[in-house]
Amino acid sequence: MEKVSRGNKDYWHKRFEQLEDEQYRRSAAYYQDVQEQFRRASNDIQMDIGRWYQRLADNNDISLAGAKRLLKKNDLEEFHWTVEQYIKAGEENAVDQRWMKQLENASAQHHISYLDAMKLQIQQHAELFSTEYEGGMTDFLHKSYADNYYRSAYEIAKGTGVGNNLVRLDDKRIDMVIRKPWAQDGAVFSDRIWSNKQKLVNTLHTELSQNIIRGASPQKAIDGLARTMDVSRSQAGRLVMTESAAIASAAKQDCLKELGVEQYEIVATLDSHTSEICRDMDGKVFAQKDYEVGVTAPPFHPNCRTTTAPYFDDEFTAEDQRAARGEDGKTHYVPADMKYREWEKKFVGREAEESPRKATNGSYGVKWPRIQSPEYRESLEKLSNDPKVVDAIETRARWALSNRDGSKTEEIYAVSLETGKEIARIADQKTEYGIHRSEAFTKKLSAVDQDGEQILLIHNHPRGLPPSISDINVLLENKNATGITVGHDGSLYRYTRPQKEIPKTDFLVALRKYSQYTETTNIEKALDELSSEYGFRIEKL
Repeated sequence: MEKVSRGNKDYWHKRFEQLEDEQYRRSAAYYQDVQEQFRRASNDIQMDIGRWYQRLADNNDISLAGAKRLLKKNDLEEFHWTVEQYIKAGEENAVDQRWMKQLENASAQHHISYLDAMKLQIQQHAELFSTEYEGGMTDFLHKSYADNYYRSAYEIAKGTGVGNNLVRLDDKRIDMVIRKPWAQDGAVFSDRIWSNKQKLVNTLHTELSQNIIRGASPQKAIDGLARTMDVSRSQAGRLVMTESAAIASAAKQDCLKELGVEQYEIVATLDSHTSEICRDMDGKVFAQKDYEVGVTAPPFHPNCRTTTAPYFDDEFTAEDQRAARGEDGKTHYVPADMKYREWEKKFVGREAEESPRKATNGSYGVKWPRIQSPEYRESLEKLSNDPKVVDAIETRARWALSNRDGSKTEEIYAVSLETGKEIARIADQKTEYGIHRSEAFTKKLSAVDQDGEQILLIHNHPRGLPPSISDINVLLENKNATGITVGHDGSLYRYTRPQKEIPKTDFLVALRKYSQYTETTNIEKALDELSSEYGFRIEKL
């Protein structure tokens, strides 16, 4: 029987330490994103409270009694207008419906105090931020799990020389992992986000009232609120690093179990910052059945940098590895220089049978095997050289496709092509084959557009057709915008801003010239003909 070398401990330590370093860098980058979100929310709160304080000061009544007085007619009108804007923002960002109900109640009130108005604005900023935070965290953990799972399998394949046929991960499976409690308190990351949000809101509300009672100056009050936000910001940072470490560890464990690797070894990052518990755990070997986060597996503490590596006693035969044989019954070997993308194409197969996205839903069902293929990702990589930006685009494309699978309706996301950050979204409309751009959506795009930031608009096309004339013409509203359509059939079209509006009649005339072709080809040829005259580009990715 042919022997296949497993390499040595140093090899496995080195490769899996590198995986941990890559994961840590990604987590640190996302940590900075969350910090920036907090800074924006904090600045918004400070500005709003500053304006309310100024109104009290103008009335020479910065006191609790003054703060509890009812808003004047003009102030009340402005408050109602602001609440209506909040409601729109909440609808577009899928804010918790309980809070939306409170907003609707506030909108209907004709009597509200200055203090209540201040508290409501504080909570609104916290709700919007927490919604954005949870969505971003979910996306990040999904990607972290998949990356660590596949990369672990790839490194094992290269180290052993044996290829392993893997079922492609589906979103349902990943979601079950990231929603599974791993800590002793039984809470998951979303629970912690919303629990921390409520604690923050309660603390800010208490501090606001206390500052008014003490007669604190506006600046002193604002500085106090900012310090409280800074504490909460630090907690959010720790949550990012700890949760991502736990998910990365779970991905490695699940991968090793799938490949029949029965033992793993603790590998600590040894430097001056290494904790005592991680130093003590370094080098210890455990069976897969004994895996327990915080006890026999990392993270052992917040901001833990310790990882795991597969542990092999000595050498093994190809037949020892349960997942090594392909469907043809043969063992497939992996050369040491095989690139990750090559390995993925060869050994990561179709979706799992239990995947909820395997089947299509009528004429508008999403072809998930195409969407989840490496080729689809490679097509999206043509949009940016920054993997972080591509990740953001891919995530929004999947969201739109998942939400509208089997439906004739559409949704749209706007992301920065420079940072990957989401700018705005419309995900709650039910109009067939179209999207009505709300005032709030348009304002957000305009604000970013005026700063010269490049914007990408992402929306789904249920029938997989190329962009419509309306899709292209709407780019005229934003000088730095481009767009892509993500078809339910797996098609991808990129289009740019025209130099002038394209008349619908010109488009219809062009269509008639190519009526002998299929509908898709007909539209492609018509748009291609118009592109030179009206100064835009269209490309099928």
